[in-house]
Amino acid sequence: MFGATADSTPPVGPATRDASVAGAAGTAPAPAPPKFMTRRGNQLYYDGEPYKGVGFNAFGMAGCDTGDAYSDAQMNEYFAALRPRGLTRAWAFQAQGMAGVARMVRSAEAHSQLLILSFADGRGYCGEQDGRIGDEGSGKHASWYSAGYKTRYLPWLESVVTRFKDSPAIALWELINEPGG
Repeated sequence: MFGATADSTPPVGPATRDASVAGAAGTAPAPAPPKFMTRRGNQLYYDGEPYKGVGFNAFGMAGCDTGDAYSDAQMNEYFAALRPRGLTRAWAFQAQGMAGVARMVRSAEAHSQLLILSFADGRGYCGEQDGRIGDEGSGKHASWYSAGYKTRYLPWLESVVTRFKDSPAIALWELINEPGG
């Protein structure tokens, strides 16, 4: 996850950039759109109220645990069992495709839940092969971190963010899981 500090403006939810930049010159931050995660200093806010994230790491939702992604029924059952605005960290790797990510986002939206979407895996698990140096779990090669990410990863990241940037289910974006592998 991002290490948010008062000096940085990480991509936390759709409205963060606007709220943080507006307050950067010493003026009050612009009000955030309703139902979005924002940050002021080191405090997260959801719908304008302080937010303390409590949730789960559900990498299996994408099929990384069993090899089969959750069915629509399993996904709905999972999100329905959480408290409102619960936080779920899930994989949004290119290997699962846009349709798989869209299913997670739609289900989270339907149940008023929040997601942290991780775009890639530094260890190369779950079919995430871009930059992997060997078998499943062998990790990305240093050349991927210096320039290789531009080939497949960056276009994937841009397409996912563009499609879901206005979803109230998106709390945070995680650029890469376990980047150092």
